[in-house]
Amino acid sequence: MGAATGMIYEDRPAGELVRAHLRAAGCVPADSLHEADFVLAVNTPGQRQANVQPDPATVDTPDRHLPAFVDELISDMHKGRPVSLADVAYPNGAERRLWTLLQRAPLSQLAGYSAWNTAGNTLGSAVAFGALASLVQDRATQAEMLFTRMLDDALYQAWTRPEVRAALESPSPFDLGEQRAEAETILQRIVTPRAHSLWNTHFAGTGLSLNLGPAHLAWPRLFTGVFPLRVEQPHQQPAPSAGDQ
Repeated sequence: MGAATGMIYEDRPAGELVRAHLRAAGCVPADSLHEADFVLAVNTPGQRQANVQPDPATVDTPDRHLPAFVDELISDMHKGRPVSLADVAYPNGAERRLWTLLQRAPLSQLAGYSAWNTAGNTLGSAVAFGALASLVQDRATQAEMLFTRMLDDALYQAWTRPEVRAALESPSPFDLGEQRAEAETILQRIVTPRAHSLWNTHFAGTGLSLNLGPAHLAWPRLFTGVFPLRVEQPHQQPAPSAGDQ
């Protein structure tokens, strides 16, 4: 979708940016889905990125149809194709409308997901996820990286961060000062149940377990959150030996 759409903070439109990141990863566009090693699903704006969502003037325009985009993504996943999703409709976080529509998709089965910072950073992460999909041997580590991006890019950057900002008293975007402790308390209160809900809804059936630590800020500002977590494969009991039977 939207190869010609404009990207904030980038020097080229979305389609050329995709080609550049594929090339940097040693990948080339496939001529057909049957020849592709993975599907890179790119959610672009209708015409151009915008910083504040929702933006019906340049992002959520009649030039695109998000429900159909999600339908195709789910169809590819059901057919067993590795799908890595790059959400570049808005910079610095997931598109909230797309994230809501994605809740009917089997999110734990995605090969990759990214929606953070600039379009280039998002695409670089999503391409790396896709290029490595066929090499994954440790399912827990792959799920940990996938869940981390969903927690940070969608749950925090798109949803929780604006709510924390609104709960503070005119916070500076550069230094929270004495409000940092309050901000981290609010952050933990909001994002922790959301993280557990995401896991229970989409990842609990994988047989993996989530160990989630307390969320906090990387610096005294809201732009970057830190979300300590581990995804582990539960230890299996050894099979009984012949002498134990």
